[in-house]
Amino acid sequence: MIAKTEDDFNGLKEIGKIIATIRDELVQRTIPGITTKELDDIAGELLEKAGAVSAPKGEYDFPGFTCISLNEEVAHGIPGHRVIREGDLVNIDVSASKNGYFADTGISFVVGEGEEVLAKLCDVAKKAFEAGLKKAKPGSKKVESEKQCSKQRDSMDSRLSKTLLDMVLDVEYTKHLTIFVIIMIHGIMKY
Repeated sequence: MIAKTEDDFNGLKEIGKIIATIRDELVQRTIPGITTKELDDIAGELLEKAGAVSAPKGEYDFPGFTCISLNEEVAHGIPGHRVIREGDLVNIDVSASKNGYFADTGISFVVGEGEEVLAKLCDVAKKAFEAGLKKAKPGSKKVESEKQCSKQRDSMDSRLSKTLLDMVLDVEYTKHLTIFVIIMIHGIMKY
C-alpha cells in the first residue's frame, strides 16, 4: 500500500500504535514460567480491546494471535505450551489490521540473564535497525537504509565478528548464528 491521504497516514499510525503497545506489553510480561500461549492470549485480549484484528489469524488462519519463537525456532513460532525460561531468546511478532490498515512489528530479546553473546546480537541488530531507520524517509531509496545498517555492523567491536566466526566453527553455537541472521532480517528489522 502507498499511503496517499491524511486518512491513510492516520489509519496507519493508529494501527501502528496499537501493535507497538501490544508488543511492548508482551515484552514486559515475558518472564520465566509463562507459556507462549499465555502471552498470545494476552495479545488476543489487547487486540480485541483496541478493535483490531490479528493478521495471522484473520489473513492466514494461523492458530495464534501473534507469532512467538523461542531459541531454535527461527520465526513464526506457533504459541503453545512451551514454558519460557531464564536466558531464552524470544522473538515476538505482532501484526494486525484496523479499518483496512495493516501494521507489523517485532522484537527479539533475551529473557532475564542469558548468554552475553545473545544479548549482544540483539543489541547490534537493534542499533543497525535504528541507524537504517534514521535514513528512511519519503523518497529515499532502500539502499540508503541498508548502507546505514551495514555501517553500524561494521563499526561494532571486531570481537563480535570473531565471536560469530567462532560460533560457526562450533556446532553447538551454529544455531545462534542462524538466530542472529533471522534477528537481523526478521525479528528486529520490523517496525
